[in-house]
Amino acid sequence: MQLLHSLQLRILLSAAVALAAGFSLTSCSDDNEPEKKITLTEVTITTDPENALRYPVSVTLSDDAEVTLSYWETGKPETERTTHEVQSAQFKAAPVITFVRFNTDYTFAVNINGQRQEGEYTFHTSIAPPELPVYHVTVDNPGAPTDGYILQWVASKPGYITFCDMDGNIVWYEKFDQAIRMAHYDTDHRKLCVLTGFRDGVNSKNFQRLCDKIITLDLEGNRDVQWVASDDNVPYPHHDIKFTPDGNLIMVCNTIKKFDLSQFGLDTDADVWGDGFTIISPAGNVIRKWDNFGEITPYDTGEMILEGGAVKDFLHANSVNWDSNGDYYMTFNRPNELWKIEASTGKVLYRVGPAGNVELDEADFASGIHAAEPLAPDKVLCYDNGSSRGFSRAIIYEIDPVAMKAKVTLSVPIPSEYSSTDRSNVQLIRDGEMLMFGSTLGRCNVFTDKTGKILKVIKRTGISYRSYYYQDI
Repeated sequence: MQLLHSLQLRILLSAAVALAAGFSLTSCSDDNEPEKKITLTEVTITTDPENALRYPVSVTLSDDAEVTLSYWETGKPETERTTHEVQSAQFKAAPVITFVRFNTDYTFAVNINGQRQEGEYTFHTSIAPPELPVYHVTVDNPGAPTDGYILQWVASKPGYITFCDMDGNIVWYEKFDQAIRMAHYDTDHRKLCVLTGFRDGVNSKNFQRLCDKIITLDLEGNRDVQWVASDDNVPYPHHDIKFTPDGNLIMVCNTIKKFDLSQFGLDTDADVWGDGFTIISPAGNVIRKWDNFGEITPYDTGEMILEGGAVKDFLHANSVNWDSNGDYYMTFNRPNELWKIEASTGKVLYRVGPAGNVELDEADFASGIHAAEPLAPDKVLCYDNGSSRGFSRAIIYEIDPVAMKAKVTLSVPIPSEYSSTDRSNVQLIRDGEMLMFGSTLGRCNVFTDKTGKILKVIKRTGISYRSYYYQDI
């Protein structure tokens, strides 16, 4: 790593000078032992040669302690953030400064066991690498959010995952050797899970959806899971991946089963690519597999199997999620259906859509459906692509599982220029008072109120399959 050239980047203090300057902290000890003073003896900040927005800081102490850094744009104390807490070992700690803007002056201070130490240090961030995507605000109306971050990525090679702020400034990124297919950040685990790359030569129809690698990493850039998708873990992951509450990984994946499709004029032993989900531990132990064939097969769907590519992409699942009871929800794009799956049994409790098994007004059918976001049991927000209507919308389905009836309780359209006939997602944010649409083909993130009034639009270069808003990171 290269040493940054700016003011006060390396501070080397003797214990005596540290005490005289006030760089000390009293630590608790046994009542029979004298109190120990923890002193700050050295602070060094360096650049990460692989990342222009990541700044490792080496802190040396007179004794081991918990260390964080508080940092802010110089002259703007209201922008203060605090790094993730690290425990020193052999008197050394290595917190990392992230979530900063390019080409900007910053100031930081050291905290030992939660107490701010005297002394402030300044550094200047690097300029942006030219290959990063560019985001810019095109609409910014009263009531638009001013805080928070948007996670999005680049579906080309090399791949980049980024967080930008509400002004479109990239404040965090990570480079990958493959295109980014899907990414999700879990605030509880402070980690990203990522699907990258394309599986060539596996499925002539599905290779553009099948992903090659499964990766997890923290915001400091430390990668732990780095698997090539295979029979040793999840052979056919695609479209969606998330951390479960207990720290495992759940992802949409294909399941292949042979069927005699001669009644449709097809092969007698055709490999039909169905869909489901797999839950796997970070250690690589498969915990659960589920697929659609227990609910429907090609024999149950009329002539849908004759649609283009259906044998190798039967239902085209694109999301998996769960509610507060732990039951699962999936969206299937070919039949335009939302399914609820009972966690304890794997039974499909209902299917919402044109050929589903719950009563629903035809006007409430989705035309292309993505990204199930359960708001409560049997209350699910989805992105309706609106392929047959010419505009997309957010829809909330509320389902009565006893009466087997469903209704749409929120329908918020967005203009066609911001819509996307495939991919994309929508979130209910800001305590449920605002929506954010991550429009793939619209190449933008659109913030609206619940009436559909446009509050903010952030345009982007390149394609991001989905986008996620986080108010705090």
